[in-house]
Amino acid sequence: MVRSTGTLPAYSTFTISDTFATGALLHASTTDTVTALAVGSAGQVVRSTGTLPAYSTFTIPDTYAQGDLLYGSATNVLTALAKNASATRYLANTGTSNNPAWAQVVLTDGVSGVLPVANGGTNASSASITAFNNITGYTAAGATGTTSTNLVFSTSPTLVTPALGTPASGVLTNCTGLPVAGGGTGATSFTSDAILTGNTTSAIVAESTLTYDGTTLTLGGGQIAFPATQAASAGSNTLDDYEEGTWTPVIGGSGGTSGQTYSVQVGRYVKIGKIVIATAFPVLSAKGTITDSVQIQGLPFTAENTTNLVSVGVNRWANLATNWVYIDVYVDVNTTIAWVEGATAAAASASTGLTTTDIGDTSRFLVTMIYRAAA
Repeated sequence: MVRSTGTLPAYSTFTISDTFATGALLHASTTDTVTALAVGSAGQVVRSTGTLPAYSTFTIPDTYAQGDLLYGSATNVLTALAKNASATRYLANTGTSNNPAWAQVVLTDGVSGVLPVANGGTNASSASITAFNNITGYTAAGATGTTSTNLVFSTSPTLVTPALGTPASGVLTNCTGLPVAGGGTGATSFTSDAILTGNTTSAIVAESTLTYDGTTLTLGGGQIAFPATQAASAGSNTLDDYEEGTWTPVIGGSGGTSGQTYSVQVGRYVKIGKIVIATAFPVLSAKGTITDSVQIQGLPFTAENTTNLVSVGVNRWANLATNWVYIDVYVDVNTTIAWVEGATAAAASASTGLTTTDIGDTSRFLVTMIYRAAA
């Protein structure tokens, strides 16, 4: 590099690099040698290594707000903890990976020492009582006794909270007949494992036919009643419904149904949780108008809306207008219909849906279907 000597130009005794990258910093790496320090990664700062400048391996944020505290959030990473504007906060190690975080004092494990009565405490480190009127920091006028003797009141106080009522006789530990209205059970004994129920406002009884031994619930009466309206549960191990009832099966068409009359039109179902067992025996006396594919319509519950989850039912038939070697039904998803299909000759797998031309005025089906309901 050409420089002035004060009188004439002359080449300098120091040397510099031929090229520099954008953002590089020049520094003397040795005597009379200028070297470029390449720009560091975002957030790194220039620091002294003791001999030469270098970019730090740690990073710091670009900006800070008033009151921020810096802490190492990971190896070689400085992070700003924003100030907490709420009063009575302190720094705790409750952040992610025990990083600093603002918190409040947890009374169960965040304090030590004994809190005096004047500050809302007991002024005691344990609940040990040597005498009723000798709890440290407290007095109870007119009461004596220790943990190994009965409590004796010098007067006869009325216990207001809780209101225990008036025992029939004797002291409370030995009295009999304490009624339900007075906070008792109205009973003197209970059968082992029996479940307690209230029969009136004056007594609680132990059910002799309803017991629970900690493992098994036994119903001596043999019945469980579910509400008329299902209380649906999302629990996979929860039985939330049982129901028995009737339904009206219809032999109809996918494109329209009208004008049918029946000599028999019987349907029954049992629903256990989501499982529906539906039986039907419709017998036509006039087929009316059945358009397009034949269906059994009016199932008692909508089928579960799960793709490809169709349920096949068993079927017997009679008095059709055409001959079939087999016929079955399947319940379609998210509907209350079952399609009727079959084969007119032996086949490996193919089946054909019945249409109006296959149904006669006295056709009948006897069907049992098992499917999953939507709820």
